[in-house]
Amino acid sequence: MNKSEMKLRKNKGISMLALVISIIILLILAAITLKVVMGENGLITKTKQAKTLSNSESAREQIQVAVNSGYGLDDLNKNLKKINGLKFKDNEISDLNEIQSLPATVTLNNCVFMIDDDGNVIFQGIMGEDIIAYDNAEEQSFEGGNYLNTGVCLYSEENIHKNFLISFNIVEVGEENVNHSTLLSSMDESGSPWPGHNVKVSVDGNNKRVKFESNSNTNSEGDVYIPNTVTNVRIIRINDILYYSFDGNNCIKINDYTGFTNYFDLPLTFGAALDSNNKPFRYFQGTLSDMTLKFISDNAKIEDYNPPKKALKTAYQHLSAYKFNGTSDYIDTGLCMFTAENLSKDFEISFTIDSIESGYVNQASILNAKREINPYPGFVYRLYTADSTIKFDSKGGTGNGSNNKQSDVIGKNIKIS
Repeated sequence: MNKSEMKLRKNKGISMLALVISIIILLILAAITLKVVMGENGLITKTKQAKTLSNSESAREQIQVAVNSGYGLDDLNKNLKKINGLKFKDNEISDLNEIQSLPATVTLNNCVFMIDDDGNVIFQGIMGEDIIAYDNAEEQSFEGGNYLNTGVCLYSEENIHKNFLISFNIVEVGEENVNHSTLLSSMDESGSPWPGHNVKVSVDGNNKRVKFESNSNTNSEGDVYIPNTVTNVRIIRINDILYYSFDGNNCIKINDYTGFTNYFDLPLTFGAALDSNNKPFRYFQGTLSDMTLKFISDNAKIEDYNPPKKALKTAYQHLSAYKFNGTSDYIDTGLCMFTAENLSKDFEISFTIDSIESGYVNQASILNAKREINPYPGFVYRLYTADSTIKFDSKGGTGNGSNNKQSDVIGKNIKIS
């Protein structure tokens, strides 16, 4: 091989290496360009956001001018009627659809605005996306006589089918609270079945517990107590199903408002409940913070609001159907969930109820992990009545039997779960 051939081969090797390096560089540059242009904070997203902000500010100014151009609700409705495309309660303002009080929510150019009781027009979000309806991040002290009105009626005909998320922190509970002083309320107190929901503080001796209460003529799961150590409470309604969660735990179903027609226009309040005459009562004493209420996307799923599931090891499994004769047979898993060894471990229990035969007496246990000594620590999941009502009991048991326990939760007419 002569020197010219060696040089040619060497040049070809260098050329191939340069080509590979050039392709890699171009791919990196292409990825960076795509991210800059189409990424979450890319040029396209920022352009859309800028256009949205421009449209929302233009719409807000139109509404603000209408608000400032008159005095009182009659002038307000008259001026808002002149704005093409503006809607209140999903319809144009008319003699049959007028704003009766402030604050009120209106929409224009696909944007949502709140007109507060001082006449300020506040942009809240884009229709179809999460919309913050009320936000108060500061610590708010309640002295047993004051309360906060969010101005949002969650159970009105306009809002009853909207998904929402309520969240707040319990910083402190006052020493002078009586039973059932209200932390948060969105409940019609005009009479049974008192549709809506409350969150209350319940005092039992020196122990303070938070009570989640949901009453309606629909499919209520019953009242639920949550630990007195709770700091954060979340209430979520998605696809007409109401859930609660505390301190980042899984969301638990509390009520089904499918087909609900007992609409009412009492607003959500913090620090007290409102009666049928909009008069406050059941005041709360203590401190709350980070109080938010937002309408969430129509496409939201409750799974999005649960913490990520941990990988669990199977400790017991019985996949085939097993028929219990109702006298002496049972299945023992051999697992003690409330021993010192297992008490702090996470666990998940699941089973299917294929059928329930008639003739059972009250309180026949389907599943049991409770020691029958006071304070009955553990849980029991049992048939409660002969009409296939299922009752879940949790009796606590942290030493005195009154701390950290939840009340009974009842599901009626359950066939398979």
